[in-house]
Amino acid sequence: MALIVISDQLAPSQPGQSHAYTVAMQTEIRLPGQLMQHATSAVLHYHVVEQLPAGHHLVELTTVELHTQVQAAANPLAELLLDIARANSPLLLHVDERGYLVQVVNKTVLAAQWQEILPWLQTKHQRTAGALALLSQVALQYADDNDRLEQALFNKGSCGVLFPGFWGLRPANGDTRTDRKIIHQFFNGGALPLLIEWKVALADTFDQTAEVTGTGRLDAKSFDYAAFQQQIDAMTGPLPRPLALQIAWHERYTVSRTGQGVVAGEQTLRVGIPGVYEQSTRHTVRHVAALTSAFR
Repeated sequence: MALIVISDQLAPSQPGQSHAYTVAMQTEIRLPGQLMQHATSAVLHYHVVEQLPAGHHLVELTTVELHTQVQAAANPLAELLLDIARANSPLLLHVDERGYLVQVVNKTVLAAQWQEILPWLQTKHQRTAGALALLSQVALQYADDNDRLEQALFNKGSCGVLFPGFWGLRPANGDTRTDRKIIHQFFNGGALPLLIEWKVALADTFDQTAEVTGTGRLDAKSFDYAAFQQQIDAMTGPLPRPLALQIAWHERYTVSRTGQGVVAGEQTLRVGIPGVYEQSTRHTVRHVAALTSAFR
């Protein structure tokens, strides 16, 4: 019978361990007289490659499957974005001691992959409005002199729920902690800064899982209200000032205390101006059985 070691604090898996996850995303944007919806799902392979100093890790994240519920003919731009996302695999990620992403390490490899598939993408999407201009911009995110790729990935999407940032919390103490997250490229390139209040529910000594919740609020001191107002005005026409901006951010996870990482969780974000603009995004993540031997 294998010995089960229960950690006194939430911690990532050890080097050499691998996990498979399903991640689903649903987005809805409402404007007066308009409703836009988008849903995607993915199967991802998560492998801890190496432990670095100061409790940091290298993690390889591979996209095994990626799907959208929107038919390409109905929304060719959604299909284009899906193709771009498929190109960002595998990702070799530097993760800090709390579980936040620091850097994409293998940009050179990703850039080479991108150059190989770019002619095919240009041909496939030559009739999609704005596609060629978008494709020409993507290559810039692989340069080492900028953090565009990190901004596109960190704290959102699959990376947001697989690297939420609560390592170090102690279930036996019912720990709490306040962290800062920035959602880049949120409003037409603008950033959404949030303050996250983490709380881990009290757990008994021998409980093999812990429940973690995160509640976010706007970091008002860092938010660029003027840029946000300009972007909303561009969509709706000039609005009275100040805008009645409402933001709600919630996360909740079931986490292994035996080194198996995140078991299940969800992350929701709602941003809106009542009667003018509403956006809601929901991500769910679930640990699944191991994949084929090729990924073990």
